[in-house]
Amino acid sequence: MEFVRELLPFLLGMVIIPPIFILLVPHGWSPRLKFIAIFVLCIIVGFVGSLIVGEQFGEVEERVVALVIDSSTAYAGSQIAYWMLWKPVLENRLQRYKPLQK
Repeated sequence: MEFVRELLPFLLGMVIIPPIFILLVPHGWSPRLKFIAIFVLCIIVGFVGSLIVGEQFGEVEERVVALVIDSSTAYAGSQIAYWMLWKPVLENRLQRYKPLQK
């Protein structure tokens, strides 16, 4: 059970964050604004992950540490999945269905 508790935020970050980021964040945003958006999204996913495994039902200090660890784990999972899986797959599909240019 401890394995699932530690792995859940990582898996949530891999599966949830990249598609949301790709579909909802406009391409015209600056890199700083994109980082802030993904950082906030990772905090939300980290909180949900720690809430699911029951780490948000203790003392304040323990909840904050669990949130920091789970958010950073979700961020790491999202970055690994984005650069190794989601971006190459989507770039290939977008180039295949790219409209003809004059």
